[in-house]
Amino acid sequence: MKKEGLALAVDLGASGGKLFVGELKDGKAEIHPVHKFKNKIVLAQGRAYWDFLRIFDEIKMGYALAQREFSGQITSIAIDSWCNDYALISEHGTMTVSYTHLTLPTTREE
Repeated sequence: MKKEGLALAVDLGASGGKLFVGELKDGKAEIHPVHKFKNKIVLAQGRAYWDFLRIFDEIKMGYALAQREFSGQITSIAIDSWCNDYALISEHGTMTVSYTHLTLPTTREE
């Protein structure tokens, strides 16, 4: 049976990330966990940063797992992140400074 409209949801939190596939079946939402990983913080010069390249690799791995498990029927992706972490983007759309992680005391203003 072909599954229509499957969505991949990516939830990025301070301690880790989770990927789920959501589908509507008989008018009801079903959620299927497909991948999870720890968010290992990088400390540099007294500040804490997200390891964005590793996180991106984990998201790609979770996407591939979901596509395999659901026969290539993923039609959309949504990514949610904790709202207080940030990255600086240049006028050309490139990341100028890695994502700063704000949950550790080393990143808070005194």
